[in-house]
Amino acid sequence: MSSMSRFTQRGCDLLKDVEETVEATAAQEMRIRGLLERKELASIPKDLGRVVADRLAEEWGGQSVYIPMDNARRNARLYNEFTGDNVHDLAKKYRLSLSAVYRIVADERSKRRTPQLPLPLS
Repeated sequence: MSSMSRFTQRGCDLLKDVEETVEATAAQEMRIRGLLERKELASIPKDLGRVVADRLAEEWGGQSVYIPMDNARRNARLYNEFTGDNVHDLAKKYRLSLSAVYRIVADERSKRRTPQLPLPLS
């Protein structure tokens, strides 16, 4: 398989993932709001997923696009999942080294620590 066809396949996979993610998110939000039970609205999540993926393909098709990672959100999730004995699992899940997991946990812990109030001088 040539590198061009590999990139094309990854792009198609990304658009399919976007379509499925938008569909699942829209369905979840509509379910929360009690709208999914209405027959005339039932097709909206699937249609919305397809429309968003098509729009991305039209607007960005053929271009190399960098999607930045939300490190702050990732680090907060990692910290919340940290139990002390699951460092290897977290490193694998988040594709990080063990030392990076420990550093993130330490950084997040220090952010959450309540600062000590200054003592009165008199």
